[in-house]
Amino acid sequence: MLHGLEISIAVLITAEIIAEVYYAVLREATRSEILRALCDQILRDELRHVQFQADQLSKLRSRRSGLGIVATMAAQRFLFLGTTVVVWIGHRKAIRRGGLSPVGWWQSCWRAFDQAFAVPAPVHILSPATLSSATLSPATKEPVTAGTTR
Repeated sequence: MLHGLEISIAVLITAEIIAEVYYAVLREATRSEILRALCDQILRDELRHVQFQADQLSKLRSRRSGLGIVATMAAQRFLFLGTTVVVWIGHRKAIRRGGLSPVGWWQSCWRAFDQAFAVPAPVHILSPATLSSATLSPATKEPVTAGTTR
């Protein structure tokens, strides 16, 4: 069952990432204020959807080995590659009118993919061991560890 859920989310996030690029391009391709407003709303929605789905996939994949993650992301990339090509073929007139060449479409889609699956930089959290050896800065009352100056 878990694999079915993961596959469903993987397919969904593929569509959502490409939709982010497509609706941004469609917005630029039209003069219709109504269509531009719809595109803006869809883009706001897609951003939240992609964030949520990427988080869910991260949780589902968290216990995989390094090789498992590499294989999973290779399959995800393959799905994304095929979908990017299919959407270009079916919607190239609108995409071109929105200002993207085939190369621009390709680059924009992969940039959005990489952004969606980017691993956030680790946040430095003081551990209990670090806190016990930390002192508080008199000026800010924040922990200062040895060798750190303010």
